Amino acid sequence: MGRKYKRLSVDDIHVLWSRWFQGDTSVQISAVLGCDKDTVTWHVVRGGGVRPPERRRAARHLTLAEREEISRSLAQGEGVCAIARRPQTRRPGRSADVRRQRSWRRRRAYAGWWSRS
Repeated sequence: MGRKYKRLSVDDIHVLWSRWFQGDTSVQISAVLGCDKDTVTWHVVRGGGVRPPERRRAARHLTLAEREEISRSLAQGEGVCAIARRPQTRRPGRSADVRRQRSWRRRRAYAGWWSRS
């Protein structure tokens, strides 16, 4: 038996809530989205019948472009202090982001090593 639950995209969730507030049933919404009615019900119950607030990254966190820039600079062998000295970069958070990325790479490498042995 296949899996009933289909992970909905952000656009699908927007459609779900807009149709829910128009008065459509979970069966009608699930037919539009191409998922099971239990998936629609799960989202509605989880939100308590109220559309959850939009998810957004906190301002203190680095953007995707900034993280990509750090990653490229580290791959070229540039140091953390040299990256933080750039005028277009915010100094706080750079070294923390580098530490986070390095620890993530270590965990990933360790997991790969562990699965191969």
